[in-house]
Amino acid sequence: MKKKRGRPPGRDQLDPALTIIKKYGNRRLYDLRRSRYITLEELADTIASGEEVKIVDAKSNQDLTKQVVTKIVFLEEERRGLELLPLSFLLKLIQHGESSLAIGAELEDLKQRILSLEARMKK
Repeated sequence: MKKKRGRPPGRDQLDPALTIIKKYGNRRLYDLRRSRYITLEELADTIASGEEVKIVDAKSNQDLTKQVVTKIVFLEEERRGLELLPLSFLLKLIQHGESSLAIGAELEDLKQRILSLEARMKK
């Protein structure tokens, strides 16, 4: 049986407000909306522009959005010399696990840091 060429199956049925990114085993990212490979930095820019994205494993279709976005946060921290997620917050997150009340103050502090960074970046 001859394979059809062209658009990926089901592409016409995708939510137009959602950009689907396929992540391949070789760490390459493929943007289905734009029909091209993108870098992690381009993905960060896409997210920063307000586009809603979903990142899925190319083989299993497993949702990898949280893992990839977390990686972007850490790479952006390093690239810009920022401290978006302070070590104290990360440690408490691990220490308290499911007990979200225990890290409420840390989240509030984190929110204030983000607002402060946004204000500085707009200047």
